[in-house]
Amino acid sequence: MSTLVVTTPAGRTVHEPGTSVSIGRDHDCTIRLDSPVVSRHHGTFESVDGAWTFRDESSSLGSWVEGQRVRAYPLSTADVIVLGQGEKAVPIRVETQTLAQRPGGPLVADPALDAETLTTGDELLLECAGQSCRLAAGQTAVVGRADDATIVSHNPRVSRHHLEVRHTGTEWEVADTGSTGGVFAQGRRVTRIAVSGTVEVMLGDPDVGERLVVSSQSPPARARRGDLLTRLGALVPGQRRTVAAVVAGALVVVGVGGWGLARAVSGPSEPDLDRLAQATVRVVTESGSGSGTVVDAARGLILTNAHVAAPDAPGQGVVQGVLGQALTPSPTSITIAVSSGRDQPATERYRAEVAAADGYLDLAVLRITVDDKGSALPEGALDDLVDVELARSADVRSADPVWVVGFPGLAQSDAATFTRGVVSGTVHDPRLKDAVSLFNSDARLNPGNSGGLAADADGRIIAVPTLNKHTRDDSLLAGLVPVDLARPLIDAAARGRAYTSPWVVGETEGAVTRLSLGRPGSSPGVTAGCAESGARSTSRRLGVLVTYQGLADLPHQDWLVTVSRKSDPLQRLGRVSSARQWPLKLPTEGCFTATIDIGEPLSPGTYVIEVGLGGNHTRIATLTYTLS
Repeated sequence: MSTLVVTTPAGRTVHEPGTSVSIGRDHDCTIRLDSPVVSRHHGTFESVDGAWTFRDESSSLGSWVEGQRVRAYPLSTADVIVLGQGEKAVPIRVETQTLAQRPGGPLVADPALDAETLTTGDELLLECAGQSCRLAAGQTAVVGRADDATIVSHNPRVSRHHLEVRHTGTEWEVADTGSTGGVFAQGRRVTRIAVSGTVEVMLGDPDVGERLVVSSQSPPARARRGDLLTRLGALVPGQRRTVAAVVAGALVVVGVGGWGLARAVSGPSEPDLDRLAQATVRVVTESGSGSGTVVDAARGLILTNAHVAAPDAPGQGVVQGVLGQALTPSPTSITIAVSSGRDQPATERYRAEVAAADGYLDLAVLRITVDDKGSALPEGALDDLVDVELARSADVRSADPVWVVGFPGLAQSDAATFTRGVVSGTVHDPRLKDAVSLFNSDARLNPGNSGGLAADADGRIIAVPTLNKHTRDDSLLAGLVPVDLARPLIDAAARGRAYTSPWVVGETEGAVTRLSLGRPGSSPGVTAGCAESGARSTSRRLGVLVTYQGLADLPHQDWLVTVSRKSDPLQRLGRVSSARQWPLKLPTEGCFTATIDIGEPLSPGTYVIEVGLGGNHTRIATLTYTLS
C-alpha cells in the first residue's frame, strides 16, 4: 500500500491509499489550482489495488508527461505532470510512498498508544503572541522564536524552541525544552506543569515575558486507535491545514489501527496578504461604494453584501426594521475595481450584475458581464482575476484569528485596507434553524468594508464583513456573516439558476380591512386576537388593532407597524416587528394587536400609523389619527 504525495504551487498534500483525489479549478476539487489553462475538473488520481493512476478528465489543454499528452498514466515513485499548455501551465510533482518512506524518518511503535483504547484527553486551545492553535491528543505544539515553531514569538526573552505543549497518553502538559529564560507559573519557575482547566504561564520572565494561555475546549473521551486520524482531520479543517499537519509532523504507528501525528502545525501565522488584496474588489454604485471578494475567477463571480449591491432584496426590510419604501432602490450600474496587490490602487475594470441576492442574510453574488466601458469582454479578460478558497465557517471557533480586507471610505485610499482581530463570539438565529448568523469580531470595521473579505490564517474566506446589521432588538451590530450561508447563492450563480431566499417571503399576500387604536399588551410585540378597540395608549405603549384578510398560509408572517408624527414622517416614534417572534403563524383572516413602545404618552397632534407585510414590509395600510 502506498501514499500519494502531490506538490503544486499551492502547497503539498498527502492522500491515503484507497481514496480518489480530484484536481482542477473548481471549488469542489480536492486540489484546487487557479491557473486559467487548468480545466475546472482537470484530472483524477485513483488508488486501485495499492497502485496509483492519474486520469485526465477530458481537459481542454491536456495533461503532459515528458512532452507527451497522457489520458491514463500509471504513477511511479516520482513523476512530474504538467497541466495545460503555455506560460501558465502548472507542473505538479507526484510521489508514491510506502509506509517506510513517510515523512519523519523511520516509523516506530509507541507502546503508550499500543493499547485497545487510549485516553485522548481534552482538546486544547493555545493563545500566545496574538496567535491561537488547537490541539488534540497525538499533537504537539512548539512555542518559540524559531520560524518552524507552531506559535512564533518575537519577544527577545523567548528561546528559539522554548516549550512544548503535548499529550503524554494520559494528560496534557506544558514542558520547558531547555529554554534560557525558563517557564513560570504563578511567579515560580517550573520545568513541567500539568494542564487542568486553564493554565497560564510566562515565557522568559515572570513579569515581562511572553504570556501563554492553555485551556481545555472539550470533555475527555475514549477513542479507538483507528479513530485518531479522523479526529485530527476534523481538528485541522481544510486541505492546507491538513497538509501542514502531515508534512510538519513525525508519524508513529498506532498498533495496526491507524496513524497518529506526533506534531502538527495549525496553519501559517499569516495569510498571503498580496493574494487577499488581489481577491478583494471595490464595488461602486450610484448610491455609494463597498467591497467584495472574488470567489470564482473563471466565472467572474463576486461575493458581497446585499445592502451594497441589492439594497431592496427581499429580507432587507426585515433586517433593517423599516417599511419597503424606505429601502434604497437597487443600483442601475455596478462597477468593479480591482487591485494588483497590497498597497496597489484598485482601478475600475468591469461592470457586473446581481446574479443572486438574499436580503435576510444580507448577501449577494455579482457576475461580471462587460468591461468598465460597457463593451463585451474579450477572450481571456478574466484571466488576471484572483479568487480565494471558501473555508467551512462551521469549523470557525471563538478566538480564531481573522483578517478583514476592504475599501473603507475613512481610509482615503484607493488600495485595500487590512485589519486583524479574532472571532469574539457567535450569534444564532432561530429563523436559520439556530445556525450561526453572525461572527462577532474585534477586527475594526468602517463604512466601505461592507461586503469585503474576512479571511482565516490560510487565506480562505470565512465570512463577509457587514456594518449596521440590526439585531432582533433593533440595536446595531458590526459583525461577519459566515460564508457557509453564502454557498447556496454562489452555487445558484455558478449554475445560472434563479435564487429565492428560503428565509423570507418576497411577495406580499394579504390586505388590512381596518386599523384602529387598541388596548396595548404588557410588552411590545404582536398578539393574535380581536381585542377591544378605542383604548388610549399607556404611559409607554401604544396599541394598534389590525384587522386583515387573505393572508397567505405560511409558517411565519413578517409584519411591521410604525407610528410617526404627520408633521415629521421620517421621525418614527416607535415601531414593532414580528421578526423577533419567529415563528409567528396567524390565521388567514382575523385580527392582531401590535403593541408599540413609544416611551411617553402621545401629545395632542396628528399621527400616522403604517402597516407593512412581507420580506420587505411592503406598506399595505395607513391610518391617520388626530389626538386633541
